Amino acid sequence: MSRRSFSIKPVPPFRLDLTAWALRRRPENAIDRWDGSIYQRVLMVDGQAMEVAVRQSGGPEAPQLEVDLTGPRLTMRHEGSARALLERMLGAHKDLQPFYKLASHDPRLRPLVDEFRGLKAPQFPTVFEAVANGIACQQLSLLVGILLLSRLASKVGTVSRGSNDAEHAFPDPTDFSGVKVESLKLLGFSANKAQVLIDISSAIRDRRLNLESLAELDNQIAIERLVELKGSVGGPQNTFCSEGLDDWISFREMTWGPVRN
Repeated sequence: MSRRSFSIKPVPPFRLDLTAWALRRRPENAIDRWDGSIYQRVLMVDGQAMEVAVRQSGGPEAPQLEVDLTGPRLTMRHEGSARALLERMLGAHKDLQPFYKLASHDPRLRPLVDEFRGLKAPQFPTVFEAVANGIACQQLSLLVGILLLSRLASKVGTVSRGSNDAEHAFPDPTDFSGVKVESLKLLGFSANKAQVLIDISSAIRDRRLNLESLAELDNQIAIERLVELKGSVGGPQNTFCSEGLDDWISFREMTWGPVRN
C-alpha cells in the first residue's frame, strides 16, 4: 500500500465543509463521508480504487486543500488524475465573483448567499454516477434515494484496499456485469429502476452509449438526450445537468436539497 499527498488551491472564496455537504446531501450518505473536518471517499482513478481524504488548511478567502491518496502502487499519473477529478468534483476553479456581484444587489438573495459564501457547485465524478443518482432518487425522497445508492455501492462497488473500513467506490458500468434485477430489488430498487441501471451499464460497456460525451453538448441537447433514456424522465435530468455536467443551467434547475437540508 502506498500514499501520495498534494495540495489544491481553489479560487476564493471556498469552504470545504459547505461543498462537501452539497456532495453528501444527507448524513446517511455512505459514499461521500464528512467527519467535520475531512472529506473522504473511495474514487476510481485510472481503473483503480483509492481512498481520498481532503481537508482545508486555509480560510475561505485564502483556501488551500490538502489531499492524501491511499492505494496500491500509486504513481504520478494516479496523482494527476486524482487531482483533476477532485478539482472538478469540488468546483475548485469555479470563479463565482460575477454571481456574488449579482446577488449583492438582490435584497432577498443576498442574505442566503452571504450565509453560504464559499459553497461551490459540486459535480459527481462521472456522468454515469449522476444518471444513477437521478434514477435512484426519482419519485422518492432524497433520504430513500441516498440509502439506495449507499447500498448499491456496498453491494456492487469496488472495495478500496487503502481504506481501513473497507469502503466501496460507487460502481461503474463494468461492475454491473452479471448483476441481476433480483439482486438490485433486494437493495430496495424497483424492478424498472434496476433494469434501467443494468441496461444503461450494458450499453456503455458495449460502447452503444457514451454518457461522458454529453458533457461536451449544449445543455438543452444534453437534457433531451437524457430524457430519451428509459426510466429517467422527469426530475433526474435537472440533477444530472447541475451536478453531472460542468455548468449551472438556471436556479430552477439547480439541486437545492443540500442547502435546505
